[in-house]
Amino acid sequence: MPTRRRLSRVFKFTIFGFGLHTIFTIICSIGFLIQLILVLINYFSYPVLTNVYLTVPEVTELPDVPVCFDGAYMINWTKALLEHPQFKTVFKIPRSVNTRDEAAIRVHIFKLFDKNQIMRLTVKNLTVRQTGNLFYTKDELFDSVSITNLTASESKDYCEIHALTRKMRYCSVIACSVKKVVTLSNLENAKSSISPNILTIRIKQQIFDYAPNFFITLVPPKIMPRGNLLRWDTMSVYHKEPRFYKMHYFIFERRLLPAPYATNCFDYHTLGYKQSIDMKDSCFNNESMKMFGVPFHASTLNLSIGIPFGSVKYAENQFNTTFRKQLDTIVDTCFKLTERPDCYRKTFIIRPRNPIITTGNCSVIAFGSIKEPNIKVVLEPRLVWVDIIITIGSISGTWFGFSIADHVPLIYRSSWNKVSSWIRFQPKAEKTKTRVIRELQRRASKRLPSIYEHYHSPLGYRNYPRF
Repeated sequence: MPTRRRLSRVFKFTIFGFGLHTIFTIICSIGFLIQLILVLINYFSYPVLTNVYLTVPEVTELPDVPVCFDGAYMINWTKALLEHPQFKTVFKIPRSVNTRDEAAIRVHIFKLFDKNQIMRLTVKNLTVRQTGNLFYTKDELFDSVSITNLTASESKDYCEIHALTRKMRYCSVIACSVKKVVTLSNLENAKSSISPNILTIRIKQQIFDYAPNFFITLVPPKIMPRGNLLRWDTMSVYHKEPRFYKMHYFIFERRLLPAPYATNCFDYHTLGYKQSIDMKDSCFNNESMKMFGVPFHASTLNLSIGIPFGSVKYAENQFNTTFRKQLDTIVDTCFKLTERPDCYRKTFIIRPRNPIITTGNCSVIAFGSIKEPNIKVVLEPRLVWVDIIITIGSISGTWFGFSIADHVPLIYRSSWNKVSSWIRFQPKAEKTKTRVIRELQRRASKRLPSIYEHYHSPLGYRNYPRF
């Protein structure tokens, strides 16, 4: 009995007029709100989780292979002087030089001019198509392109060679995944006694005798080699000595998250472009054509277009203040349009080896299967709405003893019973109410006669109602 009295005194204890139960309810509510706010702040900061995967694929995917040379070394000077006689004056070729002797013409021109001057003087009064016709053709450059496990005729059907120009360089893109992506099984590679080459490119040594080096990179199938993010490897050329260039590569993949996450990526496929650099390059060319009438000087161009080069006009006006301001406007506009990164990007990174001497009249570029692990970086949301619901349930359980298993079904049943009862009985209740009122009115009219009947009774005297 004394214990009950003491407990009753404790529970009757008040602070500023509030009971103990009310005080604990207020404290728990404050704690719950603080923790809920912190959870929501963390969720709306959109944290990300970075996953890095290192894998050795079961198959090796064959990318497109752009091979570039400085344009001045790829001009067929015999053909150039024949089609454009003004070049004899431009390049100061004397009559003593035989215009049918390719080697003599090259020696004379490269003594007087460097490679950049040669290209500027060549393209000054020519269109891109006219300049492209002066370069060596793909048949003069390449002896053959072969894919492992395919015959020469099948490889020729699979592979295509496209001619491009980029920064005054002549590029050939060997694309063997046009019809379908070509792959090599690493399992079959392991069974072989020697390491097979998934792709072999044979370049005629005569071309290597003209150029001091060449540039090579890898791009995903059906992607143009654009932008400064490409990693170009410079390979030295050995004159009169054919070399075997053995290369391996691995793949780096990156997946980002769109807004509202911090990476703020964008899928440029929705705008008709394969990647952001394609949209940027297109923007550069379109804006440059509008303002200057020539394409952007650093763009990748197809050699079949009949417009002049932009590099000449850009070089002539590099110190013109008005021209520089217009150029800055173009660059700022195009960079602003493509400032958001690609949500998905695949990069092929070459691992070249030292070239070795080989026999024959061709230098060989061979790509082996992937041996190093591929790297894949994937960004994922750290918190999703399901996590928030679970976290809020945990906080409610901590501060109020709330249990999802017990209280959610209870709340659901209680709410559903109230709603269903209201839906089910509301029309009946209205009808019952109307019927009761009418019944009461009917009974009242029988029990209490009207005033006229009370005061005009047939008996001749006043029939006062009884109350």
